[in-house]
Amino acid sequence: MTPEEAASNQLGWALLKLLHDHDGCSSIVFSSLSMSIAMAMLAGAGDSSKRRALSSKLGVMQGGSSLQTLQTAFAEMMARVTQVDRSSSSSSVAMANAVCVDQTIVLKQSYLEFLATFTASVMQYPSLSSSIAAINAWIRDNTLGLIPDMLLKEQLKLCHIALVNAVAFKGTWETQFSKEKTQKWPFKSAGKGEGSKIPTVDMMFIENQNILRYEADNYTVVRLPYKSTSPTSSVSMIAYLPHNGIELCSVLSGLASAAYSSKKFTSTKHDTFGFPKFELQSNFSSLDLLEEVGYPIKGNYPEMTTGSNVVNNVLHSALVKVDEEGTVAAAATVVLMSRKRRPQLTTLVFDRPFVFTIANDETGMVMFSGLFAGPSIY
Repeated sequence: MTPEEAASNQLGWALLKLLHDHDGCSSIVFSSLSMSIAMAMLAGAGDSSKRRALSSKLGVMQGGSSLQTLQTAFAEMMARVTQVDRSSSSSSVAMANAVCVDQTIVLKQSYLEFLATFTASVMQYPSLSSSIAAINAWIRDNTLGLIPDMLLKEQLKLCHIALVNAVAFKGTWETQFSKEKTQKWPFKSAGKGEGSKIPTVDMMFIENQNILRYEADNYTVVRLPYKSTSPTSSVSMIAYLPHNGIELCSVLSGLASAAYSSKKFTSTKHDTFGFPKFELQSNFSSLDLLEEVGYPIKGNYPEMTTGSNVVNNVLHSALVKVDEEGTVAAAATVVLMSRKRRPQLTTLVFDRPFVFTIANDETGMVMFSGLFAGPSIY
């Protein structure tokens, strides 16, 4: 694994833990690979200091302020990712990059040459907000149609440049599940107290088959390979199941530092193996999250074009579908640039239990007191 690949993985683990800490039991899916590629395209537009700082987070340690070093590192990484068994229709990875600009913008020649390494299409429009349909269509076409309407017109109003990465994966299980064996099965969701209704999932089953597995201190890991004719470019789903009584957060804390190796797995015969069939989609702004995990995004990017160029937002959308045949997944990251950074909006919404009183303003005497815990459910 190269330093750039390790940095992308580290970003994924850091964001998983951060999002879990923020949202608790909510499901989430994203692509740290897509975010890393978008951040690399952004880094090429910074001055030497900004480029060095971003390159360091991206794993480019030596000569990080050099455009050539950054270009070479990510060109090689993208080539390795997309070489996955192109001869097979069973497993494939596709990636595309684009830079969308309004008609008033002339990108600097040095930045255009940098973008060529990413095979980024440069697309010019009268304005980004008025061309929302065309930009969304490009994202849809490069994500297997899974992300059709990622951007809203309102998000592009103040923006003159958008850096876009799209990545898509399609894989067929090496050992497929039988549709006839799929059945409703209880799923022990976190946060469900005693007496709560237990939700069900469509649980897929394999019987009397070998499964690649290993046991860690507080979780079990399985590797579910996708079909491939080349062992050097194979892809698998790796699933980590906490042991009974172990919180997911404690597993997440250790995964970032746990060294992954396919050699840890042993082929173990299972009488029954069950894995849920699911579809999961996430859409969120990752700008504040990326800054929280140490990506120095704030500041101007003068090597992109003349004038001020600051990051207005970083939007991310991802979707994964897992069924008896295999998996399809896609993600897109859009870095929105504007002439000035988006204002910090002050927002307060009472969307959780709160205490209230009705009191005299002058004396402070309370006439009524209460606690609102939400609407009654009958």
